[in-house]
Amino acid sequence: MFALVHIVLEQCDGVSAMNRDELDGKAQAAKARAKQVVGKAAHDEDCEKEGVAEEASGRARAAQGRARRKVGEAIEDIGKAVKRG
Repeated sequence: MFALVHIVLEQCDGVSAMNRDELDGKAQAAKARAKQVVGKAAHDEDCEKEGVAEEASGRARAAQGRARRKVGEAIEDIGKAVKRG
């Protein structure tokens, strides 16, 4: 599943591509949601609870990646502004 998520993303029209943490986090959250559904269907509370915890972890990782990307974009913007002087 993760192999499908790790496609090459390019920047286009000034929109930054997601970084690896964002992709991995989103993939982990999606996998965890599936685990929750399976747990619910099988009446397996442990599996469902694991899915909830893993989804939270995936969302946190995606948020961390998004924050890192935003900081990088801000640094780039500052660098461009300084260059223009």
